[in-house]
Amino acid sequence: MYLISTAKTTVLTSFQDLDVKSTYQHSNGENTDFQFYTQQRIFVEVNKKSGLELMRIREKVNEGISIQRVRKLTIDNVYCVACAKQSVEEMAVGLSNGQVKLYNYKNSEFIHKFSADTNRNSVLYLDYNASDEYIAGVFECGLINIYGHKTKTKVDSFNIDGQSTLARFHPSKRFHLSIASYKGAVTLYDIQAKRKLFNASDAHAAPCRDLCISPGSPDTLISVGYDCLINIFDMRRKVKPLQINYCHPLSTVAVSECGTYFCAGNLKGEIITNDMRNLKSFLSSKKIHDCGVTRVAFAPTSADNSSYSTSSLVAATSDISLSGLGAKENELRKSLTSNAADGARCQRDSFCDFLDYQINRDQEKNSSRVLRSDSFDWESLSHKSHPDINRSFEHLTTNNDICDFKANTSDFLKVPLKDRNSVSLHTNAGKLAQIKEEEKHLVDLEKYVDSGSEKENPQINDTNLSSSRLHAPIACNSTPNREHASMEDVLTATKPQGSSTTNNTPNNTPASLEGQAHCTTPVPDANVFKAISDLRQETLQRFHHLECELKFMIENNKWQIFTQNFNLWKQNIEQTENIRDWLAALLQTDPFVNELLRLKDENELLKQQLKDLLNK
Repeated sequence: MYLISTAKTTVLTSFQDLDVKSTYQHSNGENTDFQFYTQQRIFVEVNKKSGLELMRIREKVNEGISIQRVRKLTIDNVYCVACAKQSVEEMAVGLSNGQVKLYNYKNSEFIHKFSADTNRNSVLYLDYNASDEYIAGVFECGLINIYGHKTKTKVDSFNIDGQSTLARFHPSKRFHLSIASYKGAVTLYDIQAKRKLFNASDAHAAPCRDLCISPGSPDTLISVGYDCLINIFDMRRKVKPLQINYCHPLSTVAVSECGTYFCAGNLKGEIITNDMRNLKSFLSSKKIHDCGVTRVAFAPTSADNSSYSTSSLVAATSDISLSGLGAKENELRKSLTSNAADGARCQRDSFCDFLDYQINRDQEKNSSRVLRSDSFDWESLSHKSHPDINRSFEHLTTNNDICDFKANTSDFLKVPLKDRNSVSLHTNAGKLAQIKEEEKHLVDLEKYVDSGSEKENPQINDTNLSSSRLHAPIACNSTPNREHASMEDVLTATKPQGSSTTNNTPNNTPASLEGQAHCTTPVPDANVFKAISDLRQETLQRFHHLECELKFMIENNKWQIFTQNFNLWKQNIEQTENIRDWLAALLQTDPFVNELLRLKDENELLKQQLKDLLNK
């Protein structure tokens, strides 16, 4: 690992022993600030007098590692700079007049300008968020502006304590902004919810100069200040931070990508390296600069070499698979490509991963729904899945009359269209068998009547038998296997009292009882229609009452609104009169008003004297 630190010079050092590898001397000898492009070893230095310088870390096998200036950009009134996190060519420049400009350094193209709120309000610090959607700008007056990168407009503006000097976005959470204050406070602010997620107002007794959060430990925040303290906060818990004292005021801090190591710079020009696993002592400390360290940062890992090695391995495995040497090479190629894809996915935002998860889950639901609909078998449903229902259906169609069949078609499962012909055949055969059984039963009944029932019940004659023969084909037996209440049950429940009394008379013969048991087809009488008419009348009456209640509530609300408005108007009138009385009392005791009144009286007196003199 390598470190880049700036003061009046830019120095490249190794992290292990702080050995100086390369030094770049600035022409004007001014302190400079810088910021890295996270995806490559290129950083931009800002000099308030000479403009911007695009630098890179060049590493060769024979020559070693060094700092090289790529190009120089002259921009007037430049004060700070910010490099995009995802794009490798865009940067934002803050000016001393309060403007923020976007540039493409590769072709020196001006992209957009955010106007200043007020003049003479310098931009102290700028930073892109993790997805390059927002840009945070800290101004000299303590105000923080959030600019939309896609919309090219100012999204929000807020003020934490009026003394904010630095603001950095969270490396992985795109809406979280960490803020350092000149009063020593440290704040984590959510720009979407517009609330403070973490706030330590007494973090430092002197101005807080820098803070940082590592992607490897997203809940750990490190801050340094002029009070010689290094604070390590755990933002998940509201506990006292871990503090490290140093002998000189600290000006900057940086943490590695893994979150294990961090380094700090002080006003004496020293750089101190630390290990998060052992905070009792420093790893190393060395004086690198002759003045205070302006900024320090870990140099990004060589992404070009890793991408080149990964691409070369993928290309090699693809060539081997094309030559047809076997399936192991194809598996190796798939594993390498999946690892490369996982590495690219790790650099994405967590919100994008959430969207991918939702899309994949919806696709899985749709695919499972299609599979369920395709695997549905109507034939197995009608013949295999419900044999009991099919048997009950045949029993219903063979034992019920035509009227009952029409009244209860919703009580059983409808058979698919291809099976209805067979059902009708079974129905016709069942009805024929039923008619034969009933005729045989009637013959037996006549024999019983002729043998001995005429002596007990002489009222039964041939007319009753003929009537029973006429009603015999229409068998109105109630089906005992039926689960739901049918129209027959409703009509028998409202049967008149006379039929029940006639059934209880001693003149009933076994033949008549058998006929009543078979022929229980009721006829709707006047009681049913009367009950329906009563129910309709009651419903209309309730609707009428409900309409009256609604009208009453409307009138009551109108009266309440009028009364409350009148009371409010009366209250305002009373307050106005009280204010008038208070102003009158104040004017009476005011010396200026008293002097004015005295001069007015004296003027009137002089006018009267002058008038008297003129009359004489």
